[in-house]
Amino acid sequence: MVDLDARLVALYDEDNPDGADSDFYRTLGMSMAARSVIDLGCGTGSLTVSMADAGMSAVGVDPSTTMLDYAKRRPGADGVTWVLGDSRDLPNVGADYAVMTGNVAQHIPDGDWQRTLADLHRALRPGGTLAFESRNPAAEAWRAWSAPEHTIRETTSGSLEEWSEAREISPGVVRLVAHNTFTDTGEQLSYTEDLFFRESSELEHQLEHAGFRAEAVYGDWRCGALTDSSQVLVLVATARWPIGLRDTLEQEPAPVATAGASPNGPRARASMQPDCGRPRCRCRCRCRSAFKTIDELPPGRRPD
Repeated sequence: MVDLDARLVALYDEDNPDGADSDFYRTLGMSMAARSVIDLGCGTGSLTVSMADAGMSAVGVDPSTTMLDYAKRRPGADGVTWVLGDSRDLPNVGADYAVMTGNVAQHIPDGDWQRTLADLHRALRPGGTLAFESRNPAAEAWRAWSAPEHTIRETTSGSLEEWSEAREISPGVVRLVAHNTFTDTGEQLSYTEDLFFRESSELEHQLEHAGFRAEAVYGDWRCGALTDSSQVLVLVATARWPIGLRDTLEQEPAPVATAGASPNGPRARASMQPDCGRPRCRCRCRCRSAFKTIDELPPGRRPD
């Protein structure tokens, strides 16, 4: 990939402030009492550092040197392990939780995307949680990205003129060209990348193929239902146990004595599933999501 100019990276947090998306990912991590988290495609590290500040052992991974250089200068950055690279460079830490934010999933082409999911499955512990978002193809957000008018703003590096062009080059693939001109010097910087718009059914199938079970697909950051008008697909998935291990654990346990019954009698047998360990789970490991809405969390565990 072509690395971004450091002057543009310095504007990233201004253009992408901490908001409902970051609240969702932090809340999800707190709801499962995650002790370790991997942020793949961490960018400038805002969310990564905030999760480390919340007590999680955090790893931030990004292929951009300028992004990581910026992240390492953030207050609290010393509490994060920073890795330059992509999913192939993920540490085998058996993490509780992994996230891909900022529509990172759309920047990864199909072949690499399936490998990325497999790499994430390898980096998570059995039963670990993966969460990420992708723009809803039905909303066709890219149609609003090509605008005839240019915008100009003042930056610490001088006046910056910006505009973009977007077109669908094949079904589900949009080519975005972002133009930037520092008007004081006339210096022009343009970046071209292809973005991949995947249907929710396709993403669920790909997760299944990589060893995950899709627990929920939401249509907004407050766990609302997915509709054609939803701007975003928010996916939460669980890393399945390695083949054979879960079956062994789910075998009928040794008989347990029950009052009024023989230790070997039918009333002594219990059907026990491996516990998912999720707080507020009333259905053992078969719960469908870590939480239903942010409002379900106790006040002390909701995002500020």
